[in-house]
Amino acid sequence: MRRLLSSSQVCMSSWHATKPYIFSRHYFLLNRLIKLFPCNVRATSKREVNTLSPLTSVFNSKPNVFVNFSITRDSVGLFGLAILRSYQGFHLMKQNATFEAEDLVEEGCSPERKRKMVEVFDELSNVLCCVADLAEFVRLAHPDSHYQCAAQDAAFSIGALVEKLNVNRKLYDALRKVVEDGDVVPTTPVDEHVARLFLFDFEQSGIHLEDSKRQKVFELNEYILAVGQHFMANCHKPRKVERSQLPLELQNYLSLSGSSITVNGLLSDSSSEGAREAAYRVYQMPDSQQELLLSRLLIARRDMADLCGFPSFAHRFTVVEEDGSLLGHIYCDFSERAGKPNQDCHFTIRGGKVMPQGDYQTPCVVVQLSLPAASWSGPPLLSPGMVENLFHEMGHALHSMMARTRYQHVTGTRCSTDFAEVPSILMEFFASDARVLGSFGRHYKTGDAVPELLLHNLVRSRAVFASSELQTQVYYAAVDQRYHSNTVPWESGVTTSDVLQEEHEKHCSLPHVPNTAWQHRFSHFVGYGGKYYAYLVSRSVASWIWQQYFKDDPFSRIAGERYRREVLEHGGGVPPRTLVENFLHRDLTPRNLAGALMADLDRKRQLLDQ
Repeated sequence: MRRLLSSSQVCMSSWHATKPYIFSRHYFLLNRLIKLFPCNVRATSKREVNTLSPLTSVFNSKPNVFVNFSITRDSVGLFGLAILRSYQGFHLMKQNATFEAEDLVEEGCSPERKRKMVEVFDELSNVLCCVADLAEFVRLAHPDSHYQCAAQDAAFSIGALVEKLNVNRKLYDALRKVVEDGDVVPTTPVDEHVARLFLFDFEQSGIHLEDSKRQKVFELNEYILAVGQHFMANCHKPRKVERSQLPLELQNYLSLSGSSITVNGLLSDSSSEGAREAAYRVYQMPDSQQELLLSRLLIARRDMADLCGFPSFAHRFTVVEEDGSLLGHIYCDFSERAGKPNQDCHFTIRGGKVMPQGDYQTPCVVVQLSLPAASWSGPPLLSPGMVENLFHEMGHALHSMMARTRYQHVTGTRCSTDFAEVPSILMEFFASDARVLGSFGRHYKTGDAVPELLLHNLVRSRAVFASSELQTQVYYAAVDQRYHSNTVPWESGVTTSDVLQEEHEKHCSLPHVPNTAWQHRFSHFVGYGGKYYAYLVSRSVASWIWQQYFKDDPFSRIAGERYRREVLEHGGGVPPRTLVENFLHRDLTPRNLAGALMADLDRKRQLLDQ
């Protein structure tokens, strides 16, 4: 989740002015993350005589010159897949998936089908996702252009196949008959829940419509995908201005290139108030191309919702165990490098599911961050904000690792949007707790623990802007809902900035900064269009879980085990409302959700009063 300015970022200039403590690079942190919810992470590396874990050693080491003496040996392939020893393996993966998908579609439509329909659908989804998810990550993150191109071809080919399946009326009719009339083989409540989810996904694509409308929905889907990709690609582009436009005393804080200055972000960590303000004004300047793309995206989404029979687009919502058994694999891609996307995220490479033989397909995920790389003078140091991001993304990874669902369609983070962020936001509470921070925070040279007073001051400083941050999230959600409602006549010349200004006056205490357009940088409008409010719901539930189970003892084995078994293991296999109400023993009402957010604000206010 992007924030314009957080309290933890404000305090960092004074933090580094005292003692340079290192947080997550000493992978006491990773061990703590895993111990909270009992399991271990297995990292593969060469064997060394070392008391630290392999991952810890990597992060605490200076860069080494590496010479590959194994060029005559066969590599294991990307993610341990022999087929990907070469980038050409993506072509074979794509072909294999296509042939398997054809067989599964034939089975699903056959009157002689012997398996549950939901099993056929989940296997079809798994075959396609195992190629598409992996290819999408490699397309974005691999440094070799050959792999990038091959992965892009595979991702686009599978995407085209998915679009074709989304309009396969015979397959849809077979699934709908099962949902409405029951299957030819006995099913469980979980089977029926997942089958309804598959049917809902089908109908999101307008397959139940007449041919002309269905074709229009198909075309709109392709258009929305293309426009969204262009918008997101521009969200993080740097902005250049002439040096003469900024005061001389601020120019040293920014990136200079001849007569121009390049602003790559908001500079929220800068010690200069003037530099932060200048970066905000320059980086958030309105962009006519982004305005065009965003308005076209909103119009296309409105038209698609109208075709599909919805009042508006906003109305569409939907490691190793202790005994040594393998839970899954977490690949960590943490350090900055040239050409790497500058964002923190979690990728599912392979989802977990029960296989036909009864064994479990172990999940495989990537946690990708943009942390500073090691230098020759020492290991990289992380700010508290970076630590919080690491905890957040590891929350997603833990969700994927711990889930033990029958179907991959609902494993781990593949659940409703307003529940998917609960495990990750819950981990932010751990990252803001002095007891947790003190368990791994060390001086990078001496190994001394962070002084207790410094830790408590850090935790208190993060509570300073809690109310304004909550207000900002309400504002973001309100803008998102307004954009995706049917109340804005976009064709009449109304701009997204006009609507934003109206919502700003309703929901914000501070005035809007003139001639800025943060919505042109807000990539969440693509992935979370019409449902950004889900962050508020997730934060409320996460706060509720923290207060009820972990506030008194963040290292409670009993609470961690219960959270794992009653929440994380189910993924999206149980309706999230039912899952949360059973775990918290309370009704999930708007009043109770708001109460959990207010209780968190009260807790932070008490910290400041101490």
